[in-house]
Amino acid sequence: MDDIIYSKSDGNYVQIITQDKTYLYRITMNALFDSLDTFQFLRIHRSLIVNNIYIKSCRYTSNNEYQLRLKNNKELISSRSYKSSISDYLSTLET
Repeated sequence: MDDIIYSKSDGNYVQIITQDKTYLYRITMNALFDSLDTFQFLRIHRSLIVNNIYIKSCRYTSNNEYQLRLKNNKELISSRSYKSSISDYLSTLET
């Protein structure tokens, strides 16, 4: 699980992105997220799940959205509906 950087939906499939390769699985995002450790993975959008250990920085942009920069310099934008889960994650970092 530590090799997974993030996952994103791709039609009826989910792309699981690692350092070396991208895997394509036929599974829903909800089913994938339910099978992952919620302490290690963060859902930031209906089509994006991020591994917490690869988050380099998180910045509030506006309109209840966050911009996440990953350690590989990939930038991801959250959706407004996941603001509370991202805020909860950020509060755990501060304590």
